[in-house]
This record gives sequence, structure tokens and C-alpha cells, in this order.
Amino acid sequence: MSPDGEHQGSLDPVVARYVLAHRGREFSDDDRDRPAAYLMRLRDGFPVRSLGTADTVTIESIAPPGGPAERPARLYRARYAGENGISVFLHGGGWVAGRPEHYDELCVRLVELTGTAVLSVDYALAPESPYPAALRETSAMIDWAVRSRESLGISGDVGLIGVSAGGNLAAAAALLGRDGLGSLPAYQVLIYPVLDRSRRSRSYRRHGTGFLTTAAQLEWFWEQYAGAVPADAPSPAGLSPNDAEELSGLPPTLTIVAELDPLHDEGVEFAERLARSGVRSEIVDCPGMIHGFVSLFGEHPQTERALDAIGRFVRDITLPERDIVRSGTHHGEETT
Repeated sequence: MSPDGEHQGSLDPVVARYVLAHRGREFSDDDRDRPAAYLMRLRDGFPVRSLGTADTVTIESIAPPGGPAERPARLYRARYAGENGISVFLHGGGWVAGRPEHYDELCVRLVELTGTAVLSVDYALAPESPYPAALRETSAMIDWAVRSRESLGISGDVGLIGVSAGGNLAAAAALLGRDGLGSLPAYQVLIYPVLDRSRRSRSYRRHGTGFLTTAAQLEWFWEQYAGAVPADAPSPAGLSPNDAEELSGLPPTLTIVAELDPLHDEGVEFAERLARSGVRSEIVDCPGMIHGFVSLFGEHPQTERALDAIGRFVRDITLPERDIVRSGTHHGEETT
């Protein structure tokens, strides 16, 4: 049960203590009435996990040609080993907040686990720059990573790892690549992604309050990002990837979902649609977890389970000649 006993699901004890300690920070009616103040609070209070250096990984700030100089990317590379490709990392923050340096700790772990270099890119934020600005910048950065591998001294393919709103951008960019409008990534990892603008899933109703990330907050994020796209109009797939009519031709996909996240069911639905379309699709469903758990609870067993699954999945694609244990392809299962 949730901390107040009103919701379905069994909240992990560590997570329950965190939820109780942060209850006063949930999105409120006052935040909706004072959007500028809420946006400032959200951006100023975004969880920072920045590192100056790391023992096993180098961290370099780079400004790709044609990209915004005021928003450089961050390149993470293994100090003592070569890389097998590049994972382009797309941060979360509801399309309105977040910077690459906020995810230093996670990106270092991803280098260690996946064996790839990680290029964490920034993108234009809403509401100042609504859809499709962030998607266009994301697609351009993926194209740059593909073109620049040799000059960076990195061999191998380019894949995507996206968190929350970054998962939306990853899935949307992969659809563009599939349709010949950008580079098609070799794989995509979607970590509790935002995929469905309709917000009609069962998990929105069951877990839309009480677990910090609320249905009302997600609705507000969508309002900021969607910009001029009317709420009652059909959503383009680049905005709402689960509205894509066809998912065949997309790259192998790993989806990480949290049981008590309003976004849980749309992640599951997308993964299952991919599988029905003939795409290699794997899913890790983490019980008792809330939205953001991979960043919030670094040493929790469910976080380690999710990160290990990402490492195995990416290495299985980038190092196919090796005998690497795969995550199960069925919902809620892992095989060994």
C-alpha cells in the first residue's frame, strides 16, 4: 500500500520513507495558478548528481558544431578501456527542467555497465521552446554522434538511453530515424518514459496521486511541451510515440518501468506493441518503485536490477559475439 493506505500496490519501505519526507513538494493548485514561480522552483531545485571527476570515467564538456554553445553536451568515456559505440543520453525533467550535469552519476554508471561511451546532450526546454524544438535538437545531436564517431576515436554503433521526458525524445527520434528523417539508432533504452499524451491508462488512475509524481503534474508538463498542438487534436507520433500507427522497423528496445508510476502502463503498452510488431522488446518492471527511482535510490536492489539489465541489453547488441545473459522478453520476467 501507499504511505496513506489509499492506493493499490506495495510501496518499498525505503521509497515509502522518501515519499513521506517529500510530501510537501508535490505539484499543487497553487503551482498551476503561479506557473512562473513553479517553473523557477522546479529548475532551481532539480536534483543535482554532478561530478567533477570519476575514478573509472573521464567527463568532458563539448560543444558540437551547430549546437547551442550555451548548452554543451557531456561526453563520458572509460579511462582504461575502449568503447563499443556511443549511447546518446537524454535527461528527464518534464521537458521543462534538467541539464546533462544533473545526471553525472548515472552516466558514469552507464559507461561502466554498457561498455559504451555516453554522450549526454541538452535540448531546448519548454515552455520557452515547445514541441518540436527539443525533438529537432535531439535528432540533430544523434546525427552528429553518428558522423563524429571516427573523429572521437570511437568505433561501433550509436544507441539511445532516455529517462522520463528524455525517454519520450528517444522514442520519437527513433521513429524519425525509422522513417528516414534522421539517423536510426542501433538500440533504445527507455527508463520510465513519457509516451502517451492521452493519459488515460489505468496506472494514471491508480497511482496519479500519493507518489510525488502526480497525474496533475504530468498534465501540466504536457501543456508546456505540446505548445500549439491542440489537446483535442490527434497527437503526432513525434509528440506522443504511443500514438504511432506502426512500430515495426524500430531498433531493439529495453523499457524500464516502476510499479507505482502513473506512466507505468503506457511503458508496458509500448513495449508490448513493439513485440507484436516484430521488434525485439524487453521490459523490466520494478515492484514497489516510483517514478525517478533509478536516480533517487542509487544502491537500492531494484535500481541495481534495472541498471544491470541495461548493461546486459546494450552489451548484447554492441558485442553480439559474446555469450551474454539476456533479460527476458516477457513482461515482468528475466531469464538466465
